[in-house]
Amino acid sequence: MLERFEDGITLMRAEAVALPFLVFQLTGFAYVFTLLLTGNPPMLGHDFAAFWAAAQLAAEGRAADSFNGDVIGPIQHAVMSVEGTLYWHYPPMLHLLILPLGWLSYAWGFVWFTLAGLAIWVFTVSRVATDLPMYSKMAVLAAPIAWSNFVQGQNGALVTLCLVMFLLALEREHWAQAGFWGALLLIKPHLGVLLPLILIARGHWRVFPWGILFGLAFCGLATWVFGVDYWRAFRANSDLLWAAMHTGELAHAQISAFAFAQNIGLPELLGWILQGATVLLAAVLTWAVWRSPQADADLRMATVLVCSVMISPYAFYYDAPGAAIAIFLLFRDGMRGGFSTGERSTYLIFWVAPISYLLLPLESEGFVLYPAFLLVMWQCFRRLRRVNSAWNSPQAARAWP
Repeated sequence: MLERFEDGITLMRAEAVALPFLVFQLTGFAYVFTLLLTGNPPMLGHDFAAFWAAAQLAAEGRAADSFNGDVIGPIQHAVMSVEGTLYWHYPPMLHLLILPLGWLSYAWGFVWFTLAGLAIWVFTVSRVATDLPMYSKMAVLAAPIAWSNFVQGQNGALVTLCLVMFLLALEREHWAQAGFWGALLLIKPHLGVLLPLILIARGHWRVFPWGILFGLAFCGLATWVFGVDYWRAFRANSDLLWAAMHTGELAHAQISAFAFAQNIGLPELLGWILQGATVLLAAVLTWAVWRSPQADADLRMATVLVCSVMISPYAFYYDAPGAAIAIFLLFRDGMRGGFSTGERSTYLIFWVAPISYLLLPLESEGFVLYPAFLLVMWQCFRRLRRVNSAWNSPQAARAWP
């Protein structure tokens, strides 16, 4: 029964389902843009209010005040009806990238911010599986986990671009480019923890000096623009962020193991144990895939894109558009080498997971997405075991010169 169902999950049918969803999303954003530009902002792009307000303060030479809720809060409330205050938690490198928003109104800022994110997303998807036409990647472009990033007004598309371009540069042995994209990921460093691990696993030592060079230049430029006081405010802000983590205030939007434990009511100690076990699992899986000479580029990239967001307890659903690329690459690999039982169902579950919580009596995206990520990690492991078994088979041994 399951096999018959999975036989019906084909790339062509995925494209057919994704196309109307993509059209719906684009039409919805066009409507939102119209509302914004006519002075009637909807409750969409909620988090963008924090980016825009921080950029306004930077334009006034007060970037460090972005960490002060009493300062940034009124700026947000003046342009959008948000509950409470959206606190700023980013290092100065990201603040450097959003500086142009300080010269725009809220409405035009949101329009350009969203259009830039969409352009980045389309470009990123176009860079993977370049042997396939763009319409074959329709299910990736329309993936709900990617569009949840745009609906929230977040920067997950940029994070995914950095990860994908870093991995592609490694495959092509462009060490300086890899160092550049790795340094750019300092805008959200907790999502790049696995990058040094895969460099060590593959022996790509020449990337490290380039990454250090570009990283120091990026940090130095941000410090020159905003001053050392910004770093002091950023450090002091970590106490507020840590407190929010402990109270579970952010757990409803997070996809980490720790947040999952909070959402189901487990004690904090068990939450940290589950987080530690997940980190270990993600690191070991990534190491095994990148050490294996049989794992191809698709499997290596998919593993990193999935496991990277499982490392930090401070990971949100909008940080993970790259997971849509991961399941596409795994599906593509399965089309070439065959699927395991239940594999295609896993990819279908993951694709719909970001919108399924809207239809269920749940109050947390992470309640659905954390198990979905574990399922995809399991499929990465199964695919690794499959290629390793094929390589170690007697037939492969006889074929080896």
